[in-house]
Parts: sequence; C-alpha cells; structure tokens
Amino acid sequence: MVRYVLETCDDVAGAREVLARIPVHAAQNLTLLDRTGGYVTAYVGPGRPARFVDVAATTNHQGEVEWPEYAKAIRSEERERCVLDLLGDPELDRERFEDSFLQPPLHSTAHERGFGTIYTAAYEPGRGRVRYRWPDVVWEQSFERFEPGSRTVTLS
Repeated sequence: MVRYVLETCDDVAGAREVLARIPVHAAQNLTLLDRTGGYVTAYVGPGRPARFVDVAATTNHQGEVEWPEYAKAIRSEERERCVLDLLGDPELDRERFEDSFLQPPLHSTAHERGFGTIYTAAYEPGRGRVRYRWPDVVWEQSFERFEPGSRTVTLS
C-alpha cells in the first residue's frame, strides 16, 4: 500500500483519496507530507474506513489509545508528544530535529523486548533526498539516483 501511494500519488490530497478507497490487511499509521509542505496523518486498518487527522506526526496508536499496556510499554503517547513539541519549536533546525530521533524517548534500545528502534529515516521531499540514520551511521540517498548498497549495524 505504501509503495502504491508513493508511486501513484503526486501530493497529500491524492494520497488521501487513495487511502480512503483501498483495503489494507493490517492497521497502520501514516503521516503523509508533500513537496508543498502539505501533511495529514492517516489511520487505516482492515474492515474500517480510513481516518484522517491534521497532525504532522504519529507513533503507535491511532489517536485514542486502545491498548493502554502496550502504549505504555512502547511509550507511544510520550513519543508522539515529543515529536509534536519538536515540530512546534521555531528555534529547532533540521539537524537537531533529526538528532532527537536518535535519543530517548524517540530512540529505543529495548530490542530484547521487541520495542527497539531499527533506524530513522529523514525524508526531504523538496530536495528529493533521504537520510537513513543510526546513532553512528548516516546513509544518504537521492530519489533521482539511488545507489544500491547495504549497511551492517550492531544494535545495542
């Protein structure tokens, strides 16, 4: 579904239309952003209509927490509040914003409990670039000229 949206939609409005009509096999939260700065967060799931909210971030709950024990274990509400606070900080630059995702509560090393961060992706649709980030590794790619490769990262 995500690949289909990325390959067929030109902007947030188009992606919203697609997500409203295509079925999905699992609950997913998607924050959509386009080159104009338009955004929306979509909550989709099997057997229910997509729900859209004008929020520029999402974590692992769909608005209201349906499973409080899980949300608490993965710090879902805390992480969402942290991202929204960062987005609302007019003094925060791109580099410091990205670096925040490599620190708690946004970055988790609880891999043994199944709640660890694998990587962070920082997309710049206006520049056609993406940076995949780990605490000690940055892998930058261009949308126009993707360079195949791999990275081996030891998770702590």
